[in-house]
Amino acid sequence: MPITVGDIVNALDALGGEAHYSDITAQVLKVAQGPFPADPSASVRARLQERCSDYKAYKHKQDLFESDSGTGIWRFRQWRTTPLPSSKLSEEIVIYEA
Repeated sequence: MPITVGDIVNALDALGGEAHYSDITAQVLKVAQGPFPADPSASVRARLQERCSDYKAYKHKQDLFESDSGTGIWRFRQWRTTPLPSSKLSEEIVIYEA
């Protein structure tokens, strides 16, 4: 099972909304359902970059994340004012409020 954007949202939320991608990976591995790809860190980085308009890999979907260039620190682009539901989010239902 691949690592999804929903897995990353849940992990980043559990980490307080900002964390190094290696800590996000560790949290995903701790709580998400496997099996995981051979290189989970690369998968997490790829999902983060696909949802960050500052990167070439951006897939022009929700612009969810931003990073401090070169530090590996990632955060939500806009922090929610309402908590996530307790169930896992899928990529299709990730919604943020400004």
